[in-house]
Parts: sequence; C-alpha cells; structure tokens
Amino acid sequence: MKKQKLTIMFLAILGCSLSLMGCKDAEEEKALAEAAQAKAKLAKTESERDAIKAELATVIEARDKLQRQLFSKLTTVQNEDATKAEETQARIGKLTGQLKEQTEKAIGLQEQNKKLQETIDSLQQKLGGEVGIPELPKL
Repeated sequence: MKKQKLTIMFLAILGCSLSLMGCKDAEEEKALAEAAQAKAKLAKTESERDAIKAELATVIEARDKLQRQLFSKLTTVQNEDATKAEETQARIGKLTGQLKEQTEKAIGLQEQNKKLQETIDSLQQKLGGEVGIPELPKL
C-alpha cells in the first residue's frame, strides 16, 4: 500500500510538473507571438516613417524650387520697375526742360507783343488817328 501511495503521489507530482511545463511553453509561445507582432508593427511603422521622410524631402525640394522661382521673378520685376522709374524720371526731366523753354518763349512773345502794341500806339498818335489799324487781341 505504501508502494501504491508512493506511486500515486509520484504520478500526481509528475502530472503537475508536466502540466506546469506545458503552461510555461504556452506562455513562452504567447510571448514569442506578441514579440513577432510587435516586430511586424515596428517594421510597418518604420516603413511608414521612411515613406513620410521621402514625401517630406519631396515637399521641401518643391518648396525650395518655388522659392527660387519666386525670388527670381521678384528680382526681375524689381529690376524692370527700377528701369521704368529711371526712364520716367528722365522723361520728367526732359518735359520740365521743355516746359521751361516754352515758358521763356511765351514770356518773350508777350514782351514782343507789348513792344509792338506800344509801337502801334505811338504810330497812331503820330498819325493823329487818320489811319484805322485794327486792334489785335491781347494775350
């Protein structure tokens, strides 16, 4: 009977040991499966990160290209505007000179007209009003 009890106890301990060993294998398999899932998720995340980095590089390159084009266009427009301003300033100077010249001519003509009028008046007085000279319009 002792032998039988000992055998039953031995079998019970062996059964418990085996079942505990099986639990460890299941836990280990579960941990390995979780690790594999984590590795797959990490690989997916890394690939998404690399795709985003590539897209960012493309966007940055496009932005830089647009900035260079914009700067070039602004520089061209600025140079054109500066040239137009210089041309306008030169035209203003030319027109100012012409205005001064025309003003001087008008003043000279007024003085000449005044002298002619004085001469006409003086001749009319000398002739005593015998000759009727038509009046010229005054400017």
